[in-house]
Amino acid sequence: EARAKVLESLELFKEIQSASSRDPEMAIERANALNLAGIIHFQEGQVEKAGDTFRQGVAQFDQLLESDKENPDYLQSRAALLISLAITSKELGDTRAELKSYQQALESYQVLVTAIPDVPVFQENQADAQADLGQLYFEIHDLDAATRILSEATRSFTELFQLAPDIDRFREQLGASSEMIGRCYLHLGQLEQARQFIGNAVKLLDQLAQENTDQVLYTE
Repeated sequence: EARAKVLESLELFKEIQSASSRDPEMAIERANALNLAGIIHFQEGQVEKAGDTFRQGVAQFDQLLESDKENPDYLQSRAALLISLAITSKELGDTRAELKSYQQALESYQVLVTAIPDVPVFQENQADAQADLGQLYFEIHDLDAATRILSEATRSFTELFQLAPDIDRFREQLGASSEMIGRCYLHLGQLEQARQFIGNAVKLLDQLAQENTDQVLYTE
């Protein structure tokens, strides 16, 4: 049954993609169908095909943005496709493509947040992209870039946490980003900064643990 639904979705994708209309609404449908098809290919283990499909979707939204550069739907969908492409590139071991995709996704989110600053979900998406990109920079040992991007992530998650202190994920992500910055400073040999950021991360996670499990993880 699941396989039948996958095939049905793929047929729908082919039908939409083959349409010749240049109407923007049809273009959006084709781009979204490409995203769906890419996800299906990835789930079926066709990783290279998934990557090609995600790239087609990104190209479709690039065309749409040429005439409407700050359209929030276009920007958000393009960024989501780029995140999917980054994950696919990681699966293929293509670090350069993964890095480029995360960078481009973050650029879209930055335009989106600048154009519409009062939508928390856009800020959350930007913060997640900053954290993912910072993690990747750390993995490829570009510690200066990692520290810079992760610092932006901590600022973003701090703002989100202040807006919604009851959402545990924001505090978890703030703690995780702070800890990663500490790791960067540790590798750079800047031990005092490393101690400060890792200590802040542990305190944040300790507060969360106390609220949820009454377990104390941190003492002065």
